[in-house]
Amino acid sequence: MRRCVQNHGRIASCFILAVSAWAQPGTITISSERLSNTPVDKRIYGVLLEHIGQQMDTMWAELLQDNSFEGLREFSEPSHRWAEGEIDSSRFWWHSGYELHPWRPIGTGVSTSFATSIRHGMHAKVINNRGDQPAGIAQDGIPVRAGMTYHFSGYLKGQTGVTVGVYAGKDLSKPYATEVIPVKSSGFEKYAVELRAPETNDDATFAITVAPKAAASVDLVSLMPADNRSGWRADVVAAIKKMGITSFRYPGGCFASFVDWESMVGPPEERLPFTNPFWGGLEPNHVGTDELLSLAKLTGAEPLLEANLISGTPERAAAWVEYCNASEHTPYGRKRARNGHTKPYGVTYWELDNEVARRFSAEQYAAECKRYAAAMRAVDPKIKLMAVGYFWKDSELETLLRGAAQAIDFLSVRTVDHDELAKFEALAAKYSTPQHKLLIASTEWRNKWRKDAWSPVRIKGSQRLAEMTWGHAFECARTLQEFQRQSSAVRFAMFPTLSNLYGEDLMQIGKSRIDFTTNGEIYELISDMRGVPLGVSGAAGQLDVNALVDEMSKRLVCVLVHGGSSAAATRLDLRQWSRIREDARLVRLTASSLTSREPGKRTESDIRANGGIFEITLPPYSVSKVTFSLP
Repeated sequence: MRRCVQNHGRIASCFILAVSAWAQPGTITISSERLSNTPVDKRIYGVLLEHIGQQMDTMWAELLQDNSFEGLREFSEPSHRWAEGEIDSSRFWWHSGYELHPWRPIGTGVSTSFATSIRHGMHAKVINNRGDQPAGIAQDGIPVRAGMTYHFSGYLKGQTGVTVGVYAGKDLSKPYATEVIPVKSSGFEKYAVELRAPETNDDATFAITVAPKAAASVDLVSLMPADNRSGWRADVVAAIKKMGITSFRYPGGCFASFVDWESMVGPPEERLPFTNPFWGGLEPNHVGTDELLSLAKLTGAEPLLEANLISGTPERAAAWVEYCNASEHTPYGRKRARNGHTKPYGVTYWELDNEVARRFSAEQYAAECKRYAAAMRAVDPKIKLMAVGYFWKDSELETLLRGAAQAIDFLSVRTVDHDELAKFEALAAKYSTPQHKLLIASTEWRNKWRKDAWSPVRIKGSQRLAEMTWGHAFECARTLQEFQRQSSAVRFAMFPTLSNLYGEDLMQIGKSRIDFTTNGEIYELISDMRGVPLGVSGAAGQLDVNALVDEMSKRLVCVLVHGGSSAAATRLDLRQWSRIREDARLVRLTASSLTSREPGKRTESDIRANGGIFEITLPPYSVSKVTFSLP
């Protein structure tokens, strides 16, 4: 059994195998010895949120796509690689599982064109009905729920009545709800009405029509469910909270390296849609800084904002800090206040871009880190900065830290490997001082389970069914436990995708339901683990055990990840904990095999001790959490 070897506050090596080892199940002793003075940071249960594909769009409550009539855009080659195959543009499928629905003309005698007079973006839509029946434009694939009210708004001009409505099907023969808007304006005016759905339908149609021999212009339309939470889907907010996600990295990923933050703040009328500069596709620009920070507040998650070094400047990054953190008496603080947020957000954590080796050498990046740190801290000296520590050779990493260690607070990594984490921690310790300790953040960690076990994208209705394997869940549990064990240095960890991407997600968001993946089930099970790591002995073989004591919540939690193919009788010896109560709560996820694509089977039960020893049986391929109460 090895432990952290301390050398005047610096870690020479840190292999706490006492906490977790592979073992044949038998008697496992949970020691009262704390292996760290630092509690597990709740922010290790985080996730990356990026404008890739439709990840952000599927979380946002807006139901209309291309709502500024800019036209759907092709996805880029990197997007095709992430999708692991060609995207079927002819059907407008995106690998998120949402179908992209272009606007289509409806009725006979109708013509549509782009307007020369516009309210928003580069285009508006002109509806000219020369026929004898109402006609206009429609968008299919609209999800509605029985009893829900939907708020429509849009900019219209003309001298006619404009009908907006939701219909059961593409032929508009069965209206769910319609409203006639009397438009009498020579310029664009904003109108709003409410539509109420009588039944649930994932594939309803929304239409805008005008009377025969009439014409109208339309721009910047919106259809939002009344239960949205500051623009976010209510069920998405609830799912994030249920899963226990505690931190967000935003806005990337690669997206962050090619956009300016200021283009994504302000009223919808002032934001321009654009082609996603890295991933391709139409970026409707619904979600930016204010919306992300609103989501963080709604869910209680810590935001980590990613500054643009690859195509940005220190001045632009400093302006972003001012927008987020300065008073409303500063130029960008006033802009934030005009956008409806008088009080500063107080964003503490900032990462200095992503995959910076695309542009900089280690020496150049170190210099940039110092330039950006000086500019950003001149606005708010309390912020904490992270420098990219991945994709460098060991010698380059030394160069980076020699040049920038005193300008940064964290080294961001992507590894989940125990030995590599130890290497990064030792380097961070080497370039720390008693007054300035460098910490570790794994801002985009990858599941190590076999890529060939990923499921191909399969679409059923509006739901994307990736059906990730139970092996992914096992690796997710082991990785989170590794971060827990490294609590003295690791303070942030972000899973790479929240939803609807390439098969390594936490949840799958359909139009009417949300399913947790096997990874998401693990987050829901163990993301509430806090406290200090404890010594564990007697574990070997196919059992990974972790134990934490949380004095504040008066509980001790033990997680056992059993990878064996047969059940194992296990005795948990807590006799060193005389204060432990004799009863405990056992929550368990099980599957038939590591390659199973079925959701984990969740069971809950109470167990009792016999003289401080708890006897449990671990099913094959199971993750078990036992919670003990402290008086």
